[in-house]
Amino acid sequence: LSAYLCIDRGNGRPPGEPPPAAATDDAGGLRDSAIGSRNLPDFVSPKDLSDPTPYGRWTGNRDARFASDAFLAGILGDGPLPGQAPGTRSGPGVFWWPGAIGAPPFAAQGINGNATQAEIEAFGTGLEQALAAIEANLIAQVFGDALPLLGDHLGGTSGQGVEALHYVLGLKTAINNGLATLTGSATYTESQVEQAVAAALAAAGITFSGVNLDAADDGDVKLSMNTSKAFAAFTAALDTGFGIPGLGLESSGSALTTLGYTMNFSVGVDAQGFYLNTANNASTFATSITTTVPGLEVNARLARLRFRLADESDTDGDAVPSTAFTGTFALDLLDPSGADNKLRPDELGNDLLNATLTGSAAINLNLATDLDTAMMPALSEDLNFFWAFSSAAVLAGDDNASFGAVPTLAFRNVTLDLGSFFTDFARPVLEEVRAVSEPLQPISDAVTRPIPLLAELHGLNAAVPQSLLEMAVATGSITQAQADRFDILAQVVRISNAIPLDVVSARIDLGDFDLAGSDPRAPTFRLADLLPRQFRIPDNASNQNQRAAEFINDLATFPIIPPAAGPPGKGLTFPILTDPKTAIGLLIGRDVDLFVLDNSTQALPLYELDEKIHLVGPLFIRFQGAGDVRLDLDFGFDTRGLVQFASSDDPAEIANGFHIKVPVDAEGEPISLVR
Repeated sequence: LSAYLCIDRGNGRPPGEPPPAAATDDAGGLRDSAIGSRNLPDFVSPKDLSDPTPYGRWTGNRDARFASDAFLAGILGDGPLPGQAPGTRSGPGVFWWPGAIGAPPFAAQGINGNATQAEIEAFGTGLEQALAAIEANLIAQVFGDALPLLGDHLGGTSGQGVEALHYVLGLKTAINNGLATLTGSATYTESQVEQAVAAALAAAGITFSGVNLDAADDGDVKLSMNTSKAFAAFTAALDTGFGIPGLGLESSGSALTTLGYTMNFSVGVDAQGFYLNTANNASTFATSITTTVPGLEVNARLARLRFRLADESDTDGDAVPSTAFTGTFALDLLDPSGADNKLRPDELGNDLLNATLTGSAAINLNLATDLDTAMMPALSEDLNFFWAFSSAAVLAGDDNASFGAVPTLAFRNVTLDLGSFFTDFARPVLEEVRAVSEPLQPISDAVTRPIPLLAELHGLNAAVPQSLLEMAVATGSITQAQADRFDILAQVVRISNAIPLDVVSARIDLGDFDLAGSDPRAPTFRLADLLPRQFRIPDNASNQNQRAAEFINDLATFPIIPPAAGPPGKGLTFPILTDPKTAIGLLIGRDVDLFVLDNSTQALPLYELDEKIHLVGPLFIRFQGAGDVRLDLDFGFDTRGLVQFASSDDPAEIANGFHIKVPVDAEGEPISLVR
């Protein structure tokens, strides 16, 4: 049949003209002596069909084409061959057959500047595989990395059918839809292919330019294009820690993310089949991202405190922008073999992308403590985090220890709500002190209460001391000032009763703090271990608010200097009000004292006397005896209760931070609080 077609139908002779004499050449094929010596295929034995050697050899023009369907199209009938001018008669001078038994590994090569049907199909199959592999790499390596604000949630969101995360597959579908319209012809001009692809891209809403088919080299047909698309914003879950390394923030909520893509690439079909060109600038991919959290207001935890968290406002006048992560991922296509800058289908299982990020994340949040009725003052702060990226390598699954530049983290405008400090913290703490120390009241009463008979004598003579405490003053054992401060409980009650309860909307500025150059990306970073640097020091609380000044002055009247030799006590203090570093320590999870009552050791030699008190005439009273009293009270309120609260979520646990320090003797053995 092949010999008949080649010689009788394919030689372009006018109808009725007898065929020229045929002869068998040295390859066993038939030779058309009128045209010249060209080897024709010999289909005489099944053995020949399984032989991997060529069907026949050309002794004339070697410009063979390799597709059996094109061969049949070229020799069945008197019309022109593919690529020939209209009106040209077909003949046996041009043939197309495979160079080896079986189907070729790719498609037919171009013919005289045109693409064959088989090449179109090879482009479609190759793009199907290549673009699917590129998207899989993009999702795993870029969207699956821990990014600012989002963490790795984009990777998880990709499985929820969000179109913006599947641009590459959408592009693949659009191109193949265009190629699928090219049917019914053996070959297609460059213009036909370009128009088909362009129409499909436009229908898919993809912006494009430079759709170009280059079939000038019949042995390497290339298709290239520049494409881009910007997608509408979609919602994705926020990372619980806002993607801020080392901070330990816990929150919830969602973010709006917009993605844009630019994909400029070149593919080709050569003697080895389909490939994607990875040479410099031949295929360049980029993905832009913008993530914001408009209107965000959620519950959050930082260290041991619970907060109400809100995004920074653009309109509050502090010149701090709202939270945003913006950047561009540059995606360089890799050739795993590295030999020819051609990515083949059998190489698609390897790492295909070298991704880098250029951009920045500015995370600006307002935090206010939210402890319900817990025994804690209200604190607020602005958290400002900035992280810059300049061609930073994107490596999914790493710990981001070297991702981008060293981030900066600052706690600005740390403030204490004075009203909640007085009503929710100071007064409840002092009432707790009063309740705990009340069993000691009889001791104080015994020292300060008038002694029977002495009280009557005092009425007769004011110089007569009427209590043990007055005796100690009268004999010079202690001063009157020491005696006035002896009744600790009375001092606590006095200060507690003096706490103002009508302070509204008053805030104490505690300053601004940062990490003093520490790198939160470091695996060993722990926020609570830091000693934050105060880079803005405000005026002290007494100068900021009159009520605060009055309270601090009251605290200063509490006894701290012991009457005998010994170290001074700390007095009655609320460091969270007077020492701003205590507040920032509380915010970052350090163990700090929030309240201290340390009266020093009151070891008073109440009396050692042998006194005569004249009454009238020859009458007098003689007192003989000795006695002393020791009183050592040391109360505190620290963050122990906050640790329990962080686990139980029960604000009442915070009160467990209240404690009594047991005094010890010179050998370190515990002794009684009062003797």
